[in-house]
Amino acid sequence: MSPLLPAGINRVLVTESVGFISGALVRHLLVESTAMASNRDKCGSRCDLTNIFSDPRNQLLRAGLTNGEATAWTMRAADPDLVLHLD
Repeated sequence: MSPLLPAGINRVLVTESVGFISGALVRHLLVESTAMASNRDKCGSRCDLTNIFSDPRNQLLRAGLTNGEATAWTMRAADPDLVLHLD
């Protein structure tokens, strides 16, 4: 069986991460890898925080994609090796 993530990928940033599919992806990353998952979402009206897996390797960064300062902040906070944009 091949690893879920290539070697050297230790931090993954998932955008729009509190939806049904993206939440499932985050949970899968946390179960099937040792990577740290950062979840970026503005947490609007369709936000479902029950999709966020409770794991110390998981962090929720509340920020929308249209704000440049928030984008810079989340990139610094997550320091990702890989970004998965789900919209």
